Amino acid sequence: MQSIKHPLSRFCSSIIPFAALAVLAGTVAAQDVRQALPAALSLELNYAGEALGTPDGGARHPQASKYRGNVELIIETDLSALGFWPGVVFHVRGEHGHGTGITDALPGAYQPASNIEAHDFTQVSEYWLGQAFYDGHAVLKLGKQDANNEFVAVEFASLLINGSFGATSVIPLPTFPHYGLGLSGVFHPMPSLKLAGGIYDGGGRGTTSGFDTAFDGHGGSFAIFELGVEPSFSTGAQRDNYRIGYWSHSANLAATDTFSGRTHESNYGVYAVVDKLLWLSGDARADDELTPTRALGAFLELAWAPAGRNEISRYLGTGLHLSALWLSRPDDRASIGVAYARISGNTGGGSETVIELTYSFALTPTLAVQPDLQYYVHPDGAHPSALVCAIRLGYSF
Repeated sequence: MQSIKHPLSRFCSSIIPFAALAVLAGTVAAQDVRQALPAALSLELNYAGEALGTPDGGARHPQASKYRGNVELIIETDLSALGFWPGVVFHVRGEHGHGTGITDALPGAYQPASNIEAHDFTQVSEYWLGQAFYDGHAVLKLGKQDANNEFVAVEFASLLINGSFGATSVIPLPTFPHYGLGLSGVFHPMPSLKLAGGIYDGGGRGTTSGFDTAFDGHGGSFAIFELGVEPSFSTGAQRDNYRIGYWSHSANLAATDTFSGRTHESNYGVYAVVDKLLWLSGDARADDELTPTRALGAFLELAWAPAGRNEISRYLGTGLHLSALWLSRPDDRASIGVAYARISGNTGGGSETVIELTYSFALTPTLAVQPDLQYYVHPDGAHPSALVCAIRLGYSF
C-alpha cells in the first residue's frame, strides 16, 4: 500500500504558511492595495491548491494521492478613463498551474476529478479588448478568451470541483487550460433576455499567443450561440437562468469507430442549462439591494452530440447549492452534484457517473477550505467504481 504522506506534505508545506499569512492579513491589506490602485485599474489574484487521493481499491484501483495547484492574476483597465473612447476595457489574465491530477489513477475516466487538472504550465490565458454599446446592453470582445465565462455557465454548480460540471466533455469549448483567440458578443435587448454568440480558434493551445494556431489551417473554428432568459425577480448571484445553445466545430476529426478509417468534416451539438432558485431565507427580499442570508438553488445541464463523432454523446448534470447552512456561518456554502456521461457505443459503450459532495468553510472573507468527496460509478463504463477524497484551499484577493 502506497503512503499518502508525500503529496499531503507538499500540500501542507505549500499551503499552511500561505494560509496563516492570509488569515493574519485578513482583508486589510487587500483594501489598502485596492485603494492605492488608479481608479481605472482593477486587480484580482486567485489561488487554489488541493490534495486528492483514492483509497486502496485493489489491483485495478491502487491507492494514489496527488497535489495540484493553480494561481491566476487578472488585470483589467478601463481605457475610457485614460482618455480613450467611452466603453472600452482591456483585460489580461495570467495563470500558472503545477502538480499532478488524480484522474489518471481512475483507468479510462472521461470526467476529470478536478476542474484545475492539467499539465504544468505558465501562460497568458486571456487578453482581450471589450467594447460596450447602448449603455452596456451590448458588449463585444476581441482577443484570446475563456468562452466558459459567457457560454455553458452553470452558476449553482460553481462550487463543485469535478471538471464535468459546466464545460462538459461533450462540448469542445475553448476554456481551461486551452483558451482560444476569437470574437464574441452579448446583447441584452431587455434585462431578462440574453443573446450571445462567438467564434473562436478551434485548436487553441493555452501556452501560445493564439495567432499561431488560429491561422495554421488545422484546428478549424469553433462557433457557439446561446439564448438565455433571466427572470426580472432574480437577485445578485442567487438568480434563475434558463439557457439553450448550439455549437459547431469545423475541424476534420476521425470517427469514433476508428477501425473504419472514416473522417468527418465537422462536429456539432446542443445543450440546455437551468439555474433555479428554490428557496430564500424568510427575511430576504428578491432584489439587488439585499443579498439573501440563506438560499437554496438547483441546477440542471443537458448536452447532446452525435455518437459517431464524439466519445461522449450525452451528458446530464444536476445538483443543489446551499448558501449559509448555518446562520452563524453566513459565508459557508455546500453543494451536491451528479454527472452522468453516456459513452458512445463505438468506443465501448456504457456510462460513467460521478456523485460529488462538498462543503466550503469560510475562514476569512478571502480564504476558504473545502473538503470534497467524489464517487465514480464505473469509470470508462467498465472499470470498478472508485472513491476520490480531496481537500482544496482557495484564496481570492
